[in-house]
Amino acid sequence: MSKRSEAVYINRNSGLCIKDLCLLLCVSSSSYYFWLKQKFARRGVKTTREQEDLVKVVFEFSDQTYGARRVYEELKRRGRTDFSIWLVRVIMRKLMLKSVYCIISVLLKLE
Repeated sequence: MSKRSEAVYINRNSGLCIKDLCLLLCVSSSSYYFWLKQKFARRGVKTTREQEDLVKVVFEFSDQTYGARRVYEELKRRGRTDFSIWLVRVIMRKLMLKSVYCIISVLLKLE
């Protein structure tokens, strides 16, 4: 177990503050918070097959012209409140769905 992991464990199981824990374990507090932020950022988002299918259906319905924002708005208009713009982006990245406009603009920049 790393020193930062020990700090998290001790922090959850004692009344000590983070500053004191970092001093005790010879870890800077900024390093601890950076590590903690990175650890939470690495967590994967669980998506269901139904959510992925809905995003794909809306994307295909738009003739592959909708980006994440417009897919999200369409899902919201259909009454699906279990989606957020962030979740739609994650699903679109996972399924490698890119709007035609996005692909064309990238190709034009390459010329």
